[in-house]
Amino acid sequence: MKRIQASTRNMLVKNLIFIVGISRAGKFLLGKVLDGFKETEHFQYVGLLEHLPFLERIGLISRDTAVALLQVSVDENAYHMRIGRNLNFRYDDHSSLGKSYFRDMYLKRSLQNIGPHIIRAMKKDKKYSVFVGHELMSNVKICFEAFPYLKIINLLRHPVDLIHSLWLRGFGKRETIDPLFFQPFIRVSDHAVPWYAYQWGREYQKISAIDRLIKMMKTLDETSRESYALLTNPEKKRILFITYEDLVQDSWKVIRHIEGSFGLTRSRFMPALLKREKCLRKIPAEERNRKIKDIRRKASRKAFDLMMDLSERYEHFTQKGELERLYLCD
Repeated sequence: MKRIQASTRNMLVKNLIFIVGISRAGKFLLGKVLDGFKETEHFQYVGLLEHLPFLERIGLISRDTAVALLQVSVDENAYHMRIGRNLNFRYDDHSSLGKSYFRDMYLKRSLQNIGPHIIRAMKKDKKYSVFVGHELMSNVKICFEAFPYLKIINLLRHPVDLIHSLWLRGFGKRETIDPLFFQPFIRVSDHAVPWYAYQWGREYQKISAIDRLIKMMKTLDETSRESYALLTNPEKKRILFITYEDLVQDSWKVIRHIEGSFGLTRSRFMPALLKREKCLRKIPAEERNRKIKDIRRKASRKAFDLMMDLSERYEHFTQKGELERLYLCD
């Protein structure tokens, strides 16, 4: 019997930005900064947008099905934002509309009549719908296949800071036991493992939490470079590389970079937004040295050396301002 294929659709959303990066890289901070531009909708987190690419990668769903569901998820959630449906006003959420300087506009949307005028308005103002996704660079090719006009901001952060932050949050051990970790798992030898560990699932079960995180970082580094190599040159040019360190310490440089690359205009709220989010501050060098010592005490020698290799590479290319080269295969 011939397999039925999912079809692509007439997309509602053409202007689309994905904020991507490894967990704890600062994507929600960047989302709040992006909310300070006139041409962007408030950012959303939709789990399916990061789950579908890795489920397709490991063969659990077909590529055409993944593409179709990605398109539906973006259109549905972008439309809901435009009509004021399912708005998140939980104040302590990083994605809360309660923190948006445009929150009154979103509240008014929930009172408007629904009709064709909504679609006409979306097409006329051409505002960017913005979504956040974790670890998406490892499967970025399918994102461009689903969204031909997609633009991506890839947020990078020092490996030591990522690993230490993840460890403090209980990652490396909570993934497969915490019911609030909303992600599908892969079964390896009767054990559940995160998707990035499906090729080393047996090792995942034997090593410590901190070693798991370091191996995860190495795996995501390798898969991201492999995925990036599959992109066409025009697709690569639609990826903007930013570091967390620049976002926090040199925020105006990052804002000018986004304006120049995506044609956005900062709102009058941007200075207040940066102040509220504690940007434009120095990250003390001694903080990272303390984290390195902390990780050294917990990690195996092999894993610690691997982390330091990743860190050296990160520091080399970020200091030279050649962020794209982090994604070139050795």
